[in-house]
Amino acid sequence: MSTLDARDNLNHIAHHWPDLQHQLGGLKSTPTDKITVTSSSDPQPPINLHVHDLLEEISKWAWWGVCQLIEHADIPAPSGTSDAGALRHLAQHHAAWDGIDDFEHAATRFRRKVDKAIRNTPAKRYLGPCPTRGPDGAGCTGNIYINEGSNTHAICPVCDAFSPIGAQQEYIANELDNVLLTPVELHHALRNIGHDIPRGTIRSWISRGKLKPQEEDLYRLSDALNLTNGTA
Repeated sequence: MSTLDARDNLNHIAHHWPDLQHQLGGLKSTPTDKITVTSSSDPQPPINLHVHDLLEEISKWAWWGVCQLIEHADIPAPSGTSDAGALRHLAQHHAAWDGIDDFEHAATRFRRKVDKAIRNTPAKRYLGPCPTRGPDGAGCTGNIYINEGSNTHAICPVCDAFSPIGAQQEYIANELDNVLLTPVELHHALRNIGHDIPRGTIRSWISRGKLKPQEEDLYRLSDALNLTNGTA
């Protein structure tokens, strides 16, 4: 296990933070990752106390980590106050935790708990970056995923921007070479478009230089597809 694994785990948790909030039941999430109680006439089930406690536990740990980076590494806090943002901040500065096993083990433990809590949610399909992201990379850094079976619109889990599914599919077709993902995101993206490639295989491609990074730990989806189809 390494801080790279911790980074992937923390980004995974941050991405699925809205799913975890949804699992609360009787509550709904807002674009700022805050929780708002629904009306008493809402048919949703009562609050899931287990998920509530998990959200609180991860949130407290993430902001504790942010404070540690400020105090010991002189790394300023992230802008905004979202819990998902704090998790991504820790992931971005994973190298500052090198050699601290508790950090890596906590990230792994929380990911397992989150995956268990949302295991009954519908499978998701990757449909490219948030539509608010500009060609220069400015704007929202989120990625679009939709529940399998959905055929109307996609929602960014970071900023809640809406986008027609057809537009996202057209983007993927035209801009596949520009889609960069972490190894964990590659695994999910390939699986969701019909290629169940083990994570170990993706790591092997990387270690053998067959899949080359385009940025730090970001790989081109089209390169992975070529390897999957045997054309690389």
